[in-house]
Amino acid sequence: MLCDTLGAQLEWPPGSGQKLNVRQWKQLLVATWERSEEKRAEFFPALDGDGIDWVYRRSAGLSVPEMSHLIEFGFAYGAERGAMFKERRR
Repeated sequence: MLCDTLGAQLEWPPGSGQKLNVRQWKQLLVATWERSEEKRAEFFPALDGDGIDWVYRRSAGLSVPEMSHLIEFGFAYGAERGAMFKERRR
């Protein structure tokens, strides 16, 4: 729901007219959240020698408290940029 909403409502970069998919938003949110937690993504020379690749932490490896914080971070990020989230029914 979070990344679906960001993908549907926000452009990235802002003003570019470009919309990102769910996977792209998820990767960007994890990387940005990790920096906010003073954890750094790792960069390595590409295996094929063509540039540098960014290796980020997968959300599947997060603890429950970390995942909760990441989700709160993502909702705050979207809300600050005008994304409108629907309340989930239980």
